[in-house]
Amino acid sequence: MNVINSTSTKITANKAELQKAMAKMLTNFITNKKWSDKDAAKELDIKQSRISELSKGIIKNVSMDDMFELFVKFGYKSDVKKSSIKDLLDITITKNQS
Repeated sequence: MNVINSTSTKITANKAELQKAMAKMLTNFITNKKWSDKDAAKELDIKQSRISELSKGIIKNVSMDDMFELFVKFGYKSDVKKSSIKDLLDITITKNQS
């Protein structure tokens, strides 16, 4: 396996892990609001099927951009910085202070 394929595989694996963690957090937000999938879809302006998929951990149809947008709708913001460790990113998601 060459370096490009190896690097791409690592990136894909890390991205999938991040997406799964974000999906779990979004599902927790929805559960805490006591929203049904239908309610969440309406409030977040997203297809009900996507909410259902997120709650089941199915992430293939929801892009990272879409997930970050959903965090913003819940009142969160993200900050991405290059880590002090070579070639890593630190991503912090925090609740906006109102």
